[in-house]
Amino acid sequence: MPTVAMGDAYETKASYVVKKKWTPFYSGGPIQSIQKGEKFICCCGDQLKIMTSDSGDEHGSINLDGDDVTCFYVTPDEEFVVTASRSSLLKQWQLDTLECVRTWKAIHTSPVISMHCDATSTLLATGGSDGSVKVWDLYRKYCTHNLRFPAAVINAVRFHPSKMLLVTASSDYKIRVWDLKTSRCLRVLDGHVSAITCLVFATDDVMLSGGRDKVVCMWKGFAADEVGQIAEEPYRVVPTYESVESVMMVKDTLKFVIAGSNGSLSTWNGETSECELKQREEKEDKVDVEITHALPLYERGEIITAHSDLTIEFVAMDTLEVKKRLAGDINEVTGVHLVGKDLDQIAVVMSSANIKVFERESSTYQLLKGHKDFITNITVFKNGMGFVSGARDGSIALWFIDEETGIITCGARADAHNSSVSSLAMSQMKSTFFLTGSEDNTIKSWRLVKLKKGGLKLKCDKTQFAHEMTVNSIHISPNDGLAVTGSQDKTVKLWSLPALECEHTFTGHVKGVWCVKFSPIDKVVASSSADGTVKIWAVDTLNCLRTIQGHDCSVLSLVFLKRGTQIVTSGSDGLIKLWEMKTSECMLTLDAHESNIESLSANEDGSVLVSGSLDGTFIQWEDQSETVMAESRKEYEDRMLMFEELQNLLQEKQVSKALKLAIRLEQPATALKVLKQLNCDAEMLEKALGTLSVTKAAVLVKFVAIWNTNSRNSNEAQVVLQYLLSTLTVEELLSFDDVIPNIRGMIAYTERHFARLSRLQQQVSFIDYTLHQMKFE
Repeated sequence: MPTVAMGDAYETKASYVVKKKWTPFYSGGPIQSIQKGEKFICCCGDQLKIMTSDSGDEHGSINLDGDDVTCFYVTPDEEFVVTASRSSLLKQWQLDTLECVRTWKAIHTSPVISMHCDATSTLLATGGSDGSVKVWDLYRKYCTHNLRFPAAVINAVRFHPSKMLLVTASSDYKIRVWDLKTSRCLRVLDGHVSAITCLVFATDDVMLSGGRDKVVCMWKGFAADEVGQIAEEPYRVVPTYESVESVMMVKDTLKFVIAGSNGSLSTWNGETSECELKQREEKEDKVDVEITHALPLYERGEIITAHSDLTIEFVAMDTLEVKKRLAGDINEVTGVHLVGKDLDQIAVVMSSANIKVFERESSTYQLLKGHKDFITNITVFKNGMGFVSGARDGSIALWFIDEETGIITCGARADAHNSSVSSLAMSQMKSTFFLTGSEDNTIKSWRLVKLKKGGLKLKCDKTQFAHEMTVNSIHISPNDGLAVTGSQDKTVKLWSLPALECEHTFTGHVKGVWCVKFSPIDKVVASSSADGTVKIWAVDTLNCLRTIQGHDCSVLSLVFLKRGTQIVTSGSDGLIKLWEMKTSECMLTLDAHESNIESLSANEDGSVLVSGSLDGTFIQWEDQSETVMAESRKEYEDRMLMFEELQNLLQEKQVSKALKLAIRLEQPATALKVLKQLNCDAEMLEKALGTLSVTKAAVLVKFVAIWNTNSRNSNEAQVVLQYLLSTLTVEELLSFDDVIPNIRGMIAYTERHFARLSRLQQQVSFIDYTLHQMKFE
């Protein structure tokens, strides 16, 4: 292991560990809050994820082992959560321990798609796509009601807050009110002309229903002694002009908030049928984003909304302003870049026209909208307080980060190329100059100009035809004197700045070049290629200094560490490798992604490394080299002390303690020496070793395999082997590492020793016979 100086910020990197991994946690469906909104539960395939509302970190999970969740509900007392899955199984989980306490067949002939629990947390209603509703007693564990419908899908079920009434909404656009005491349908409410999506009680007397017919219906009479007093038609119909997915009451009023198909929230007055407040946010992404589910968090004064792009938002209930965003699913990550004052944010590029800038310490993010087509790449200012983005439509945008608030705004836009912007590079010395490369095979130099009337403009100074194929990567030298480009045409080119003239073309890669970088200190350029190699080129002599081969596939990205003495690469094999530049030795391999790692980013001293992959995850790696080296040093010092103690025990003839310590230190020669002093036999060995632990036994098996190769040590080896076989079971022996090769070696040498002893016994017998005959004569 390399020696490093403790406390050196640029020490040799020898170990990285995952500090935080951003993974998908939401795949669609309902959301439920617990602990007064401090946590929420959502579906993620065959799992339920329990997430913290403030940071978006995972608190726990419930795994259904490959059986996708179709619906779930948390009881009002938050003691249980009940899940329904595609296998038509209902499972009741203890919420504090996340243990399954009951599993039963749902009886529904098709998946359960809606659930609700009564106020006492005793009764659970499940609605299925088979047109039936079942009511279950969660404590007595049986089905209390089986309500049948005409052929219809049950979209929503809701218990009355205080009466034994159950309200259901089905795909025939009808609302039915059921008396659970008699199991009879008392009323059929007709007010919608399209699918009803939600039911909510404003008071004991008033219920609201929302649907895709773009209205909210208000119904009266539920508090009456006779259910027959409920009107079959709504007493008020509120037109919302958009499909309604969720309705949430504003506490202690007849005002309500709707979430709908246009992806925004709006507050309505139920008494005047007027919209009092509408959430306004421009949607510039190519895909229309709808709100699929919303839930009020009254204790926090917020609304949590789930969107069709699997984003979770926390919105202030009074102002409808977005306070926080969480990414339920990240999609394919094609770029990660450290940004911000202390590089405390990560700008993530994915299959979207928007940029998501995550906080490094949480899962919250800012959503940046400035492009109309998918973003391809980002280049960051030297100080981290801004960046330039490029998109498939050839446009570029300049972004600035406010130093005090951290809010990111777009400062300027421009149409840069006729084809997709494939690469960008920011000046290393100033934030007003950068380069772009494109699929149109050109590179352009840009500078930021201040307009007399105010505002900023991006001006193109020079354009050069650079390569025969797409310019995949571009980078500017630390002194801004040179630029380097890498292309799909297998070449690497060196350019002078600001003239933007080609100085040299490096050839040697046999496939396209994916990434090029200047060393921060040395006058060298590193290039990575689809041929699985990284080449180091000298800028002065224009020669290839060395070729690093370690990946068995395309090397997609690279970054320099430790002032250019180390380099980190990532490949399409999902591996990250750390290399020593002088020796081309692979110091470390990190395996935490399941697909192509498209991008790497690191801070100046290499203490933080970020990787992004097409598996839909990105990871923040933390440098643990100093900790690992300190532990190694302490382990070495402790080992030296034990060696001294071992020598002292041997001098003092304390052979039993010396044998145990020699086994602990894994010193076969010393242990053999002690055994010879014991005049080793099974009884003495058992007395010296005492109770044999599994760890000691595994070490002794290795010792026996070593000793048994020499005839002079075979006696001790066979005694110890006999002791092990009489002490351990076959299963215990087979659980040891490398035990099969060791046993095979023992058998071969034992047979050889046995043959040798057999010949010796024959020879001794012949000598005895000869001596006996001589004596007789």
